[in-house]
Parts: sequence; C-alpha cells; structure tokens
Amino acid sequence: WIREGAAELLKIAVYAKLTGMSYLEARDIYLYAGNPFLTCSSVKLREMLMSNNHPAMCNYTAGMLASEYLIATTKDPRSLFTFASSKVEGGGPDFKNDTGISLETYRLVMKEVFDLDIENWDREVERYISRWAP
Repeated sequence: WIREGAAELLKIAVYAKLTGMSYLEARDIYLYAGNPFLTCSSVKLREMLMSNNHPAMCNYTAGMLASEYLIATTKDPRSLFTFASSKVEGGGPDFKNDTGISLETYRLVMKEVFDLDIENWDREVERYISRWAP
C-alpha cells in the first residue's frame, strides 16, 4: 500500500499546488469524481502488502488514505520515504516475488522504522479508510 498510496498522495499534492486549490479540494476530486476504485472502504491493509495485488486495486485509493494516516501518525511527510530505510535485509523473511513482503516483514519494518504496533495501528487506519474511501 505504501508504494502506490504514497505516489497517489504526492500526485494529489502536486495537482493542488499547480492548480492553486487546497490539498483537500484536490483529494476530494481524486476520491469522489469518477474514481474507478469504488470498493475500497472495507479493505484490510494486510491485503495490500504486495504492489498491485488487491483485486479491486485498492493499493491506490486505500493506500493513499493509509499514507495520509501514516503522515498524521508520525507528523512527518518524510515517513512516506523512510519506510525504505529499514535494516531488514532484502525483502525480509519469506519474501516471494508473487506475494511480496510477508506479514512478519511488515510487522518488523513498521516497528523498526515508526515504532508502530501493526495490531493496533492497522485497525486505526482501516477505520480511517472506511470513513473516507469511496
């Protein structure tokens, strides 16, 4: 979710800046004006650990909302990039090209980089996604 979601968030921010509108106005256009990803309000973060793997492509819309929540949690927009600063070697334990990082790798990286317990944080993010996703 973080790869696609972060890119979508940055795309919205740049569009807002270039058009002179607020981030929230641009975000609402993205979320609600013709968005093809309309079944993401009940998605689980752990269903999106591999890029482009969610059947409804929620890595983009729900990933963007999860990225917003990560920035709000860390109070640092650079957190979208610091995810990659993990010291977990390679793709982490049980990495597979067809399924991506394992739940254990996700748990390790979120704890190491952001000091977040995914058992609690994921639930909070999923509530946020359910509130805003189309």
